[in-house]
Amino acid sequence: MAKLSSPLPEYGFPGEFDTIRFQEVGGPMAFRVACEEVGGPMAFRVACEDATIDLLLSPDEKQCVVVEDFAPVLRDFTADGMPRVCTLTWDGGTQAFTVLPCRCDVADPASDFCALHFLTPQGKTKRTYRGALELLTLFSPDGEERPAFSVSLCWWNEGDGSFKNTTMKEEEVGSASEIAQGLWQIDVSPQRFAIPKEGYALHSYAVSAGRREKKFVLSPSLDAVPLTLVFKNAFGLFDTFHLFGNVQKEMKPTRNSATFSGKFRNFLVKAVPEFTVQTGILRQEDEALFADLCSATEVRLRSIDGPEVTIVDDDLKILNDAYEPQQGSITFRYAGRGAILHRTAPFRTFDDTFDETYL
Repeated sequence: MAKLSSPLPEYGFPGEFDTIRFQEVGGPMAFRVACEEVGGPMAFRVACEDATIDLLLSPDEKQCVVVEDFAPVLRDFTADGMPRVCTLTWDGGTQAFTVLPCRCDVADPASDFCALHFLTPQGKTKRTYRGALELLTLFSPDGEERPAFSVSLCWWNEGDGSFKNTTMKEEEVGSASEIAQGLWQIDVSPQRFAIPKEGYALHSYAVSAGRREKKFVLSPSLDAVPLTLVFKNAFGLFDTFHLFGNVQKEMKPTRNSATFSGKFRNFLVKAVPEFTVQTGILRQEDEALFADLCSATEVRLRSIDGPEVTIVDDDLKILNDAYEPQQGSITFRYAGRGAILHRTAPFRTFDDTFDETYL
């Protein structure tokens, strides 16, 4: 018989289960005899809902059984972004554990990370703008009371330069929704907060839930509205990254040509524009989120229901010079087969009481 060298956590990211070790019970000789009696290697099974993996593992020279590189398997089980309850069964015992989606390795255990952080690679402070989409998600294990959300807002009066602080509870902002067992998500977009007094504008706000806190600072949109990309982040949840730099549109059609009736003609032209967007000044707290965006497989434009886009290139080079401003860029195209035609409605100079002359 064998037992786990160390107990598995009740819940964790896939990297926490990458290596599972079993040790003998009753000494190496007893373990070897037990393996021989059951026909050789030790049976090992992992069941996750309808998926099951069966393995036969042979002990090493120290009569220990080690399962290695198991994290990729668990990432496949949680590829849809939802937590999964897995059951580990071996010759000598069984244990269930919950796997939280994460496509990267996290330095801290999930029990520590989830208690202190929202499920996003973004640093403590995020730059946003009026009209942006902001979603925050936290994980609260079974048996723990869901932490209540609260928002502390800072308002600025451009006229006299004064500041005003207000606080909103969750019922005033909007209740969080449980998108999966233990996963709670709330919309904290800036436009959801009403101005407390005429003449004030939102300067910044902080969202708290238990010991978790995320601060948002609004940046003015002068020449153009920033471009927002909504994507599935490293934790399999919708996140947003705002690009405050210039947008360059480039059309590079691919053409197939041949000679027909003595004339050289194009018989197939695929024209899909590509957009290259600059990040603007990339703060250190934004670098992890931008790197996560560059590796995302599901990306949409401006909103969760927006058109799907595909990232085809990126420029992310981080220097260790503390005085050199960091910048990056990302290039994407629409995921559809062709370009999307956007029609602009005419603007009226006056309201409907005037005739069409003043359109």
